[in-house]
Amino acid sequence: MSAPLTLRSIRPQDFPNGIQDASSVQRLGNLIAPMLAQLKTLSTNGVSISQNLDAQMLSFSVTTPGTDWIQVSGGIGFTNGWVPYGGVQSTPRYRRMPTGDTEVEGYVKSGTVGTSPFTLPVAIRPVTQKTFITLGSTGPTAQVAVRSEVAPAGTIVSSSLGAVLTNDFWGLDGIRFTTATNSPGILSCFPFRVKVNDTRRPKAVLLLSCADHNSANPPDTPNTGSTPSILVPGLQWSFVNATDGKQYISIDGMPGLALGRTYDLSCLVLY
Repeated sequence: MSAPLTLRSIRPQDFPNGIQDASSVQRLGNLIAPMLAQLKTLSTNGVSISQNLDAQMLSFSVTTPGTDWIQVSGGIGFTNGWVPYGGVQSTPRYRRMPTGDTEVEGYVKSGTVGTSPFTLPVAIRPVTQKTFITLGSTGPTAQVAVRSEVAPAGTIVSSSLGAVLTNDFWGLDGIRFTTATNSPGILSCFPFRVKVNDTRRPKAVLLLSCADHNSANPPDTPNTGSTPSILVPGLQWSFVNATDGKQYISIDGMPGLALGRTYDLSCLVLY
């Protein structure tokens, strides 16, 4: 085990406005990254930084889901009598793409024509109404093109292009649109809570390292180098005072993680 890490004191004048924007995080990285370069794995090398920096280390593992699709039946649920069509057709589901776009697919039946089969979550709704041409029915086996409209409220409603529609089947394949924030999708493994003993709200939580648990470090793993870096971007976090009287850092999301893998992460929590 290597000796404890010694950091020079981070002085108030180094960050007169606190650590609250990208430039201040970059500056902090420039100060302490050289001192981290000698350590390959922070969590297993006895790192102690509490001597000169009001902070603590968090090390934990996160396993990403096998798919980023979320089925309606297991999430937001169906409304207005609509149910999955079944058979060879895909079960209704939705996801936020890595690009930030929302995509919807699947087939429904048996609901009230002109009503929404479900309501999309707030985070993945469009800013303005979006219109798509999808597949509908005018009878048990009669297919017809229909207008499917996604509203800013998250509802999806079909309307006729001429024929009288029935509820024998309605396809949602091909619905894809830009969301209000257009930010990358949040995998279902987030938010992920890590317990902390300090009751203070952190000023920043910085991702020091992210490595594939099996040490494979494939090309799509963030921070694939062997040296931890203070500059791995994109960590989304919040502070939670739970009802059980404990405090948690909630890791709400981060980009760049592949599906179906376990990652070992180390974070620096600054107070």
